[in-house]
Amino acid sequence: MNIKKLNAAAGLILIVLLIVHISYEVWSYLAFYYNPVVTRLIAWSFAGVTSIHIIMSAISVAGKHDGSTLSTYPRMNLGTILQRGSALGILVLLPAHVKTGDWIAQHAVGNTGFILLVILEILFWVMIGIHVTMSLSKALISLGLLENMKTKRIIDIITGIICASGITVSAYIIIMTQLVLLNM
Repeated sequence: MNIKKLNAAAGLILIVLLIVHISYEVWSYLAFYYNPVVTRLIAWSFAGVTSIHIIMSAISVAGKHDGSTLSTYPRMNLGTILQRGSALGILVLLPAHVKTGDWIAQHAVGNTGFILLVILEILFWVMIGIHVTMSLSKALISLGLLENMKTKRIIDIITGIICASGITVSAYIIIMTQLVLLNM
């Protein structure tokens, strides 16, 4: 199996882990329940597969010059540009995402800090939504599970709708609960 297929498989595993992570965190916020062991298990699993995914992506792009002519046809490559830009956005915003819950629960931020953290969290979630939307069908293509471009577009649209809906619902639940935590 070549590196592109392995990376696509890692990406699909990450989507499953993302669904587990979001589901558990939303449930935890709704139930006001915190289990550090489960949270860390999910986080470290996610971090491990993400590290592998990042390394394989870097090898594909840098080592194999995969997609090195994006600027030649920017309109045709908009999906790939968004995919890579959102990956960079995720990496930049990840530290704030990891610490936001702790900072709010420990009252380490005031109202202005809370607003800033909420903005950073929403940007982080949007970057993930964009990345998943741009990546799912490409992973299916890399694995040979999808060939039809019309089906690809339909999958991209459905994935985008699911991501936008999931971000909206989970963001509302998490932010409202964080607001309660901030005011406790």
